[in-house]
Amino acid sequence: MPVMFSMVNVFICDLILNRIGYSVQAFKPLSQWEMPVSLKYFLAIFIIGDFIIGIFQIKAIPEIYIYTFMVVVNIIFLVMGISLVFDFMAYKKVRNTGLKILAVFVAMLLQSFVTLLGIADVYLGLRAIYRRET
Repeated sequence: MPVMFSMVNVFICDLILNRIGYSVQAFKPLSQWEMPVSLKYFLAIFIIGDFIIGIFQIKAIPEIYIYTFMVVVNIIFLVMGISLVFDFMAYKKVRNTGLKILAVFVAMLLQSFVTLLGIADVYLGLRAIYRRET
């Protein structure tokens, strides 16, 4: 529900700003989303830190904080994985909206795999691999 309120708020603000005369940039399509370099490094450091905390059983940080932040990290990489799937569909020139909706539902069913795809895309650059011309 809060997401819907946020979307309505952004839509109304865009209308008001356009009417006043300010130019408002629209969101890029999901297939063009890329993670900023600073966020890549921050998440890499956090994932390594979580690994070290898990290995050495450090109890100084409450587990609920680590779990909550890891859920947020997983959601970020899931969105990046869905972005990779949409980019691949754009690369193969799939224009059918129904297939894109189906891809999102399948991505939710295969959430772990799509999250791994998102991690691989962010840190290994999978888009450059399949877009490379031979």
